[in-house]
Amino acid sequence: MAAAKGNKYHQKWTNDSALDLMERALKIVEENKDIMFLGSLAVILKKEKNIFTYLVERHGKECGAIKNIRDIINTIIEARLAENGLAGNTNPALTIFCLKNNYGWKDKVHNEVEGSMISINIDVEDKDL
Repeated sequence: MAAAKGNKYHQKWTNDSALDLMERALKIVEENKDIMFLGSLAVILKKEKNIFTYLVERHGKECGAIKNIRDIINTIIEARLAENGLAGNTNPALTIFCLKNNYGWKDKVHNEVEGSMISINIDVEDKDL
């Protein structure tokens, strides 16, 4: 995913500054139990919510800790959403929506077929093709 049009991130972020931001973000998420959305974290940091994806794409290969911290942040937020949803502390529809759309959760699908097999044979002459 590309950064927002007209951004100047590439001029600003080094591996060290990116790692510093990610470490601050992790500390905030660990301390603030009310954060259940990555966008809320971005607001606290006064950044766009796509900054985390950008930093991982730009610096994650050179500095693996950046990706690891982002994954830990996502795991904390996902677990917080699920736990609060199960405890009835959050709106069920919004919780389900967030878990499905942001963390890949799916409904269990169980299909059962009853009945017998039907075979259909169709004879077609060459002239009908």
